[in-house]
Amino acid sequence: MPLLDKLRKLYGVGPVCSELHIAPGKSDATAG
Repeated sequence: MPLLDKLRKLYGVGPVCSELHIAPGKSDATAG
């Protein structure tokens, strides 16, 4: 997945950071 790869490169961390970033992002989008 290029998206995950990009995120990983941007954050320089594993999928853990991605998940943490996606969790609040989705919640925010749903709430907003």
